[in-house]
Amino acid sequence: MPQKAQLSHLQLQERLGRIYDRMRTACLNKNYYGHKLHRCTQIDLWWNIIIIIGTSTTVGAWSVWKVPGGLNLWTMITGLTTVLALIRPVVRLSSRIEKLAKLHDGYARLYYDLRSLVDDIKSDQGLTSALWERFRHAEARYNDLAVKDDLKPSRRLQSRCEDQVREQFPVDFFWNPRED
Repeated sequence: MPQKAQLSHLQLQERLGRIYDRMRTACLNKNYYGHKLHRCTQIDLWWNIIIIIGTSTTVGAWSVWKVPGGLNLWTMITGLTTVLALIRPVVRLSSRIEKLAKLHDGYARLYYDLRSLVDDIKSDQGLTSALWERFRHAEARYNDLAVKDDLKPSRRLQSRCEDQVREQFPVDFFWNPRED
């Protein structure tokens, strides 16, 4: 059996608190960036669909555009298409999607590693030196990701994700030592 670290009760609780907080934060960020990534990819999809339809000569030849008001509507669609196509490079949606995908992937991997660590702590009923070392490596990865986080996160989405994490991981989910 792995040797448990020789820590006071208070030190052990502080370390476990750090581990549990990091796992919940990684889960929150995984969910947050997953939502943002999904939203951005949906915007990108519809942006592309509008451009494709607006530049299609086949769609432009439909007889629906020849009825009263149809020509005006088609003119507005092609105008919108032109504007969307022109501003697309400035908006840089694809680079935003790439950044969000990297953050989501990084936090997802970190979350699953920390979740595995928490499960091992629970099954071992303690924190061994090897488990603490795993946490230290995970914490370094967390720090690398955190500097790439959104500068202005969506408070509403963040609050929604916090609620999800609180529901998924209530306080009694985690193992804590009994005081002797």
